[in-house]
This record gives sequence, C-alpha cells and structure tokens, in this order.
Amino acid sequence: MRACLQPLVVNASDRDGVSALRLDPELLWAACLSEFEEVEIRTQDGRAWQAPVMAGGAGEVEVLGALGRQILPGDVVTVTAYAYVSGAAEEEHRACFVHVGEGNRAIEIASRRAASFPVHPSYALPVDGDVRVATP
Repeated sequence: MRACLQPLVVNASDRDGVSALRLDPELLWAACLSEFEEVEIRTQDGRAWQAPVMAGGAGEVEVLGALGRQILPGDVVTVTAYAYVSGAAEEEHRACFVHVGEGNRAIEIASRRAASFPVHPSYALPVDGDVRVATP
C-alpha cells in the first residue's frame, strides 16, 4: 500500500463519460496521489472497483461514468493506492494514511512503515511461542 484515504463520503455522481473518481485537490496532495493515477475504491460493504483519480473542487468526492451506477451519493468509501516496492527501497517505504472528517477535509495525515512478509502470513504457524514457516 502506498496511500489510503478514509472515510470519504461520496457527494455527487455523474453517469456520463469514462469511469473515474474526482477528488478534492487537497486530498490528492495529502495522500501524494497524482492525477490519473489508478486507485482502488472500496465501499463499506466490501464492493471494490479500480479507476483513475482526477482533481475536482473543494470537498468534492464525485464518481463518474459506470461507477455512478454502482456508488451513490451518501455512500462511504475508502480510496487506496498501491505501488510495487522491492529491495532496499522496501525497508524505507512508508505508507501515507489520510483520515478524513466532515466535508471530506483531511483532519490527520500520518505515515507508517508497511508490514512486509517473506512468505504469505497464512503459512506462518506458531511453534512454542516462535513463528515458523509451514511447508506446503
């Protein structure tokens, strides 16, 4: 994960045009997102879509195109951006978390080191208080 904005309240939708998400430029800045970057949009009930993000007006969270038929004004969503990081950069990588409040304004910006696993966590088994990798 590279950046996460939550909880955002969708305040507009336009069913015409290409599927995209239009966000307040301050939110794009807070999360270090670039315009037209591909993000994941996830609703509280677990439905998810991928779409490019575009700059909009102040406090704006608008879904465009086919997304406007799936995500309605008033829905609460989480927007997440991902990046591939490997090698030495992996140790220094920090994910950006933006907590959003009333009016879709950033109220807290934090970063933390992302957890990295050499194997999928489901293969790790606790053995005498130690974690060992299970052989599939």
